[in-house]
Amino acid sequence: MADRHQVYMSEDTTAWLLARAEMMMQPASAPKQAAAELGLWRAHLAAELVRVTWTLGEIGCIADVLNRPVVEAAVGSLLWAYLADAFDGMDGAYAAKWGIDEAALIERARKLGPAACHALTAAVWAWWTAGEDHSRDGWARVGVRVIEP
Repeated sequence: MADRHQVYMSEDTTAWLLARAEMMMQPASAPKQAAAELGLWRAHLAAELVRVTWTLGEIGCIADVLNRPVVEAAVGSLLWAYLADAFDGMDGAYAAKWGIDEAALIERARKLGPAACHALTAAVWAWWTAGEDHSRDGWARVGVRVIEP
């Protein structure tokens, strides 16, 4: 059985949800469409994680930079900037610790779209929260694909 929740939505959001429901040939219900949209969002996040692979060093470095189980919403869109700020003035410390190319990692993160960034930061949060091992299997348990370098 599904839980029932109430949310306040702007008129614009309600109109958008109703238009999306019509487009999908669903009943004109903003709450039901909101639930459908959340399901779509979760599917998109999962698809983005499957699409991108990381080395163990790269994902370890990203988790190290985020360095906590709390991920701010802005990180999802600006992961590359958080990496660049962390690396600035550190004289290659992250590169030495994780065996990565810092500039290349920033560029990889810069090329991620917003959904991929949000998916990755959510997976890092899940990894921290679950206390998973920093291993290929540990990252796989939160949906991150790790490849050998």
